[in-house]
Amino acid sequence: MSEINLFNRWTVKKKTFWLAIGLGIPTLCVLTFLVITFIGFPMAGSSVNYDEGAYDMAYSSPAEEPMMGAAVEGEFFGADASFGDKAETPIAAQMPSSGTTASTNGAVVVERLIIREGNITIAVNSTVDTREKINDIVAELAGKGAYVVNASESGRGENRQPYINMVIRVPVAQFSSVMDQIAEMGVRVDERYENAQDVTDEYVDLEGRIEAMEISIERLQELMRDADFTEDLLNAEEQLSRREAELEAYKGRLNYLAQSAALSLININLTPYELSEPIDTSWKPAETFRRAVEDLLMSMQDFADFMIYFGIGFLPWLVFFGLIIWGVVALVRRRRRKKASKSAAESE
Repeated sequence: MSEINLFNRWTVKKKTFWLAIGLGIPTLCVLTFLVITFIGFPMAGSSVNYDEGAYDMAYSSPAEEPMMGAAVEGEFFGADASFGDKAETPIAAQMPSSGTTASTNGAVVVERLIIREGNITIAVNSTVDTREKINDIVAELAGKGAYVVNASESGRGENRQPYINMVIRVPVAQFSSVMDQIAEMGVRVDERYENAQDVTDEYVDLEGRIEAMEISIERLQELMRDADFTEDLLNAEEQLSRREAELEAYKGRLNYLAQSAALSLININLTPYELSEPIDTSWKPAETFRRAVEDLLMSMQDFADFMIYFGIGFLPWLVFFGLIIWGVVALVRRRRRKKASKSAAESE
């Protein structure tokens, strides 16, 4: 029997049926691959990572902490050479040297060491005047260690106010009040973010590491004094140098944590309020021509990128499916011609 009856409705030749099956299965596999590749169908095993900060009070991420030792001295001692002495009192109040205090009932209570940071973006009528007001606030708190870490401006032009960014450090006790004062300076508060990070465990751990490292260094110094051979002396000296470097790194990190807890960091962005900006009525044909040329070059680049992507990513598949469709159509037409010629022969 050279024909197959499908669903008791259609009669198809076996050769045509198996050819359709042979072409249909690879086509289905290719279509599935294309759907997964170009549409982004989620594959099994994919995962989503969530990062939640401690005590988050907004939607942004806190600024990264400086690396151990290197950035500490630049930030805390570069702005004011006498600041290290001024900060001793608030540091001691925030965290005792031992890291713990004993309560009246004999239980040991650890005082928490909290680093507070803030980020605020406000729209103001005059960014320059607002910057001066913030400088006045920092100057009032300078006796308690407050200072401006850095300040920058951009976008200044004719009849245009600049965008200003400032980073300041203020005593942790005045952190909330300073944030409120800055917010009140703005016509609109676009973003306000506050974060608190508990670093007590790291601080206590660093204290223990420093104490153990100092004891180890003393033992190495004793071994060097009692060394009878040059080789032993050189080995001890090498270990001593390495451990002294680690000790300095621990002390730098400890100092950074203590200073960061005593002085909170606030990142401030000042943007001009739209309604306070003057209307620019000047005509600048040269600038318009430059923007038009840039848009033309950008559109030509996008078109070239599209043609390259289309030629490499899609054209081979179009050719592949085109050949399949052409083969199926040719087969159907051939079958119809044979059927028509057979019917004509039978009618004669």
